[in-house]
Amino acid sequence: MSEFSMTIDGGEVATEKSFLVTNPATGEVFAEAPEPSRAQVDQAMNAAARAFESWQYDRPLRQKALEDLASAVEANLEELAEIITME
Repeated sequence: MSEFSMTIDGGEVATEKSFLVTNPATGEVFAEAPEPSRAQVDQAMNAAARAFESWQYDRPLRQKALEDLASAVEANLEELAEIITME
C-alpha cells in the first residue's frame, strides 16, 4: 500500500490523521493519504499567499517550475497514470 506525505511551505509536514484511498472499481484500498487539520490548511493557504507575493512577478521562475513539473510528470508517467486510474 502506498503512503503519501503532505508538503507545506516547501517542507514535509506530519499529520495526526490519515485516510484510506479506495479503488472504486474494485473496492480495494491501495493507499493512505494525509488528512490535514484545519490549522494545517490555514498554514498552507498562508504559505501560498506569501509565495504569491514574489512568485507572481518572476516569470522565468514560474516557467522553469512548470518545465520541471512537466519533466517530472513525463518521467513518472506510468506510475502516475496507474495511481490516477485507481483513484
